[in-house]
Amino acid sequence: MRELGSRISSARKEQGLSIEDLHVRSKIRPRSIEAIEKGNFEAIAGGNVYIKGFIRTLAEELGLDYNELIEMWEPVVVPPTVHNPRSSYRPSVFPFIGAVVMVLALVAAGVYYLYLRPQPQLPPVTPPQVNKPPVVEEPKPTIPDVAPPAFVYVGEQGDREVYEVTSWPLELVVRVKTGNCWVQVVADNLSSEVTLTAPQERLFTATDDLRMRLGRANVVEILLNGEALPRQTGDVRNYTFKKPGP
Repeated sequence: MRELGSRISSARKEQGLSIEDLHVRSKIRPRSIEAIEKGNFEAIAGGNVYIKGFIRTLAEELGLDYNELIEMWEPVVVPPTVHNPRSSYRPSVFPFIGAVVMVLALVAAGVYYLYLRPQPQLPPVTPPQVNKPPVVEEPKPTIPDVAPPAFVYVGEQGDREVYEVTSWPLELVVRVKTGNCWVQVVADNLSSEVTLTAPQERLFTATDDLRMRLGRANVVEILLNGEALPRQTGDVRNYTFKKPGP
């Protein structure tokens, strides 16, 4: 996977682009680009779906072969280690003589306890002391920190469903579950459209706002910054994703 990162880094430098320049063109966060070039895919949130989308976008921006790059990317899955400890049992073996000595010692102790031990003196009876129970201070309740939601449904404006997104740049994944779906996206005033067939998916990014139109909304799954929108119904649906505020 380091070969993949080196290939992207070399292509970027050959074109005289900095990581910030590539971020502006691809809308991918600089730290995600840097992680891909270093082969540090564990640092990218969102899992394999986001990584594949980033590789596709970078290949298009740098003029590289997407299929060749994706063959270099082989996620490493480390199986959990299972320990099977073996318990060994070593029975203790006592010699016969030791057993006889132990029995005699027990008999002698019993005779002493029953016949030879001195009678105990009874202590004077004293009234029990009454102790007040300690005062237990109840802990003060703590209010846990609640993270803000990734997005909030605002309502409908005309024929559009409007969502306010808290984290930007925005990363939107459209995944077709069955059949096919026509998708049109306007991200930061740049328009694109594509027809996806199951099980295809596509990643779209934006820094200010994103509008989307789906031809068959009931056959797709939408992930917004890694979190799924409620399942859609019907066919043609229009969406607007914007920053909080008017």
